[in-house]
Order: sequence, then structure tokens, then C-alpha cells
Amino acid sequence: QREETYRRFYNETPAMLQSFSLEGILLSVSDYWLSTLGYTREEVIGRNVMEFMTPESAEYANRKLARQMVSGKPIDDAELRLRRADGSEMDVLVSAIGEYDGDGRIQSVLAVTTDITERKAVERGFLRAQKMDSVGQLTGGLAHDLNNILGVVMGNLELLRRALGDDPRARKR
Repeated sequence: QREETYRRFYNETPAMLQSFSLEGILLSVSDYWLSTLGYTREEVIGRNVMEFMTPESAEYANRKLARQMVSGKPIDDAELRLRRADGSEMDVLVSAIGEYDGDGRIQSVLAVTTDITERKAVERGFLRAQKMDSVGQLTGGLAHDLNNILGVVMGNLELLRRALGDDPRARKR
């Protein structure tokens, strides 16, 4: 009964859960993981988890996160990008812990993945808005400075016009 409860929790919880070997081979994925990424269980079990990441994320996971897990340290909110079955990408946070045998050796990894695609899109939009605001402030400052310079030029031209008197050629220049 306990095993059935665990299985239901694992498969029915609205979270992307997966377990994989130390070599990165997927051992199990939750139903939510499958529906979110658009794969079938047969398409993913036995494949390397890195195959579902963008090349940059796979390189980061291989270089840093794998070493961290092998050394026994859990992973807390690592930002990665995954590829869905349709080819689109999603931003995720991954947290993971090791599963250990009776001798304390790590056997596999349990991970939970959270979709943060929408949050990242909002952040990118906010950063673009901040950049546009900065550009606006910069151009406003330049326009103000240019206006000040033109004011000085215009004032000096007016003084010259008064000093020239009635010479039409000098006035035209």
C-alpha cells in the first residue's frame, strides 16, 4: 500500500519529477514531466537526461552539476533550459538529491524540475524596458545639452548681427 501511495504521489503530483543514474540515464519520470515536455514514457526511459537539455545547459550540467551530485551535495534551483518534443524550449529550475545505498554510496539522483519560462519572459521584458528607459534618459540628456549649446550659438549670432550694422553682405553670411 505504501508503494502504491508513493507511485500515485510520484505520477499524479503536479510537479516534474525524474530519477536518473549517475551516468544520467533516465530511470523514471512523472506523468507531469511527460505531459509538460510532450514525450511518451517509451521515448525517454533509458535515454540520457542531457538529451532533453539545450547544448549550453547540458554542458553546464555536465561540467558543474554532475560533479556536485557525485560529491554528495544536493542541487538547489539550478537554472537550465529543456527542449520539448515539439522543439520549443523552456526555462526550468532543477533541484536534486542523491539516493544512497546501505553503505552510503550514491546510486541514483531524484530531481524536481519547475517550469519558470513565463517568469523568465517577464524578467527579460522588464530588462528590455529598463534598457529603453536608460536610452530615453540618455537621449533626453543629450538633447538638453545640445539645446544649451545651440542657445549659446544663437545668442552669439544675435550679438554679431547687432555689431555688424548695415553691411548686407556680412549680415547674409
